[in-house]
Amino acid sequence: MKQRFRPRRLPLQWVTHTLLISIIPVILFGSSIYYMGSWIVKKEIYRASQESLIQIQHQVETKLNNIEQTASQISMQSNIIELMNIGTEPGLGTISQSNKVLGDLMMVKSAAKEVLSIYFYHIEQQVLITNDTITSIDEKRVAKDTGWLEDVEGMVRSRKQRMWVIPRLMNVESGPPIPTLSHITLLPLFYNKPKGALVINLHADFLEKAISRFPLNAEGQLVIIGKEGELIARTPPGGQEKPTLAQLTAFLAGRSEGNGVHTGTIGGSFVSVVRSGMNGWSYAMIIPSGTPRQQVELFKNVIILITVLLCVLAVYSAYFSHKRFQNIMKRIMDKLSLVKSAEVHPDGGEELLSIEKRINSLLEEAVNGNSLKEKHFPLLRTHYLHSCIHGNVVEMNRLSEQQKEWELFKYSRFCVMAIQMDDESSSSFDKDHALFLFAVSNLADELTTLHEGEWHLQLEPIIVNPYTVVIVNYNGEEVTEERLLSYADELRGLVAKILKHTVTIGVGTPVSSVRRLVHSYREALDALDMNGANVYDEVLSYRNMRQDARKLVQYPALEEQEFMRSLRARDGEAARDALTDFRRKLEGEQASLHLIKTFYLQLLVAVISFVQEYNEDTEQVFRENNPYEVFFPMKSPAVIHQWFEGELLGLILAYMESVKRNKNDVLIRKTLDLIQEKYKTDLTLQAAADAANISPSYLSKLFKEEVGESFVEYVTGLRLEHAVRLLQETDWTLTQISEEIGYTSVQQLFRIFRKKYGITPGEYRENLHSANEKDFS
Repeated sequence: MKQRFRPRRLPLQWVTHTLLISIIPVILFGSSIYYMGSWIVKKEIYRASQESLIQIQHQVETKLNNIEQTASQISMQSNIIELMNIGTEPGLGTISQSNKVLGDLMMVKSAAKEVLSIYFYHIEQQVLITNDTITSIDEKRVAKDTGWLEDVEGMVRSRKQRMWVIPRLMNVESGPPIPTLSHITLLPLFYNKPKGALVINLHADFLEKAISRFPLNAEGQLVIIGKEGELIARTPPGGQEKPTLAQLTAFLAGRSEGNGVHTGTIGGSFVSVVRSGMNGWSYAMIIPSGTPRQQVELFKNVIILITVLLCVLAVYSAYFSHKRFQNIMKRIMDKLSLVKSAEVHPDGGEELLSIEKRINSLLEEAVNGNSLKEKHFPLLRTHYLHSCIHGNVVEMNRLSEQQKEWELFKYSRFCVMAIQMDDESSSSFDKDHALFLFAVSNLADELTTLHEGEWHLQLEPIIVNPYTVVIVNYNGEEVTEERLLSYADELRGLVAKILKHTVTIGVGTPVSSVRRLVHSYREALDALDMNGANVYDEVLSYRNMRQDARKLVQYPALEEQEFMRSLRARDGEAARDALTDFRRKLEGEQASLHLIKTFYLQLLVAVISFVQEYNEDTEQVFRENNPYEVFFPMKSPAVIHQWFEGELLGLILAYMESVKRNKNDVLIRKTLDLIQEKYKTDLTLQAAADAANISPSYLSKLFKEEVGESFVEYVTGLRLEHAVRLLQETDWTLTQISEEIGYTSVQQLFRIFRKKYGITPGEYRENLHSANEKDFS
């Protein structure tokens, strides 16, 4: 019996033993992989944090350095220096000079979007000039933000030239104070006693925008700490402040030596810090300690499930393969009264069928797992695209095999477009920005489908708040860069038509590999950032924007000079021709809209400065309409040119005509007074013109128009009238009379007197005596 029984039971016992033994390596392997995966994720957190911190540090320091350079450039401008050198007693032209400084500050403020406001403080005059007003520092109703004055006084005491005040609460006209970062520069640059201060206030949220996401999409924090341990920014704002500022400061103090990024843990959080060598600021990135475990949590659950399944199968197999185990289980069940004793089939055939069913069930679950993997392909695909534009090489390598399966990129050339929702426009999407970005990405797909087969390109739109980013993969031999810009413009028009809201699209430079997509993406964002004139509903090419930046020195200066000369001459036709040449010069160089608007703004500043030479109160000239307020809302070059040529030019020419009349009257009165005073001397037209500070030809023409006779005729008539009186009332000789009225010789008097009266002075006197003798007799 035993020899017949053992061959039948041995296979089931072997299965049981195999299942029991397999549990051990599964647990060991799963535990090893779990902890190894956690360690790898932890290292990846540190590595990604280091890269992000270095990029953030570079980005912030570049912006701060730009602000410091801007402050230096402003402090060296002639308008600032001339106004600063005015002492306690203002002279003529002070108001005009102040308006010039106001215009300069306004231009700097409009060109840098991170700048909140700019102040110039004249210490001796106690006058505050901002980018929108001029007021006394004591006028609290207008000058609400004066908290920086204490810092200025401290800088004077400590002999500092410049400093950052961070953070600072800035008082505004309405609402509570807002946080800001302020850069203060004492002027002049080399001073014994400061004469002024330049204050540039920045939006505090530009630091919060320095990071788009944290490593592994974790809910992390970015903390920026000042040189003295003060908190500058913590993003996202309103989050849980763990670790505290004191803990971070202590962590930094223990790692103050050496350069580079330091890593460690504080209170269960992974911390990476880097200290700037430029300003002493410290940047800390904090990632929750549970992030590594979360990334491998699914794998841990799979290992636990497999282990439990093996244990169940081992127990199930043991029950039908070991008599002793069966008896033990039956006794336990009987004692617990859970089940009644049951007969076991002698050959265990039904049990094998049951095991087979369960194996088939496991196979079915494996098939379902593959279906679940296919379901998550879109998420993996999106994650891969995000890794491409952010330059995450680790994730790109990890998903490279799947990328081949997806057949993402068929062509050899790539370009990135960043689509930004315009603030100036309004629509039903104003309160749902995320929905708008999603709709734009769908329109990009639809536009590609519409032109399928016509365009040799494919699009991969993704959402990177606050942009919809479109990765364009195209055939470089069939599609040119101009074709890409044409596609972008068609997409812009389609969005405006269907979604009823305008967008601005930044287009990066085309690249030749997936790994360089990060450069095209950053250039697309830079193109949007370089939109200093806030031009909306446009396609902005990074390459064109850079070319425009290089063209800044090619401002139509000659055309501006001709325009200003025509205004001085009150020549309306020549002024219009000069404006037309100004416009054609910009169109010929194919300048962008924002650059055209900048150049016209510069021309407007020159025109207003020209008007202020004659009248500091420009409201009398522009009829109480601030030309800057009229200019800035304009978006079309045609509208701007029409306004210049029509309304603005008409106002200035009318004003110059009135100035001309007043000036001519004053000039003629002064000339007549000069003639009355100097006609007895050798007075010439050149001498009179020099005294009036004008040209002889202009004086001669003006004198003829206003008096009715030429300068020489008027002086000659005056001299001869005096000569006649002397001939009548004195017995002076003709030589004495000639010298008295300003002639150098008697012959000159003879010639001019005969030409005027038809007789000589001697004959006139003889006739006069004869007439007197006749009357006497």
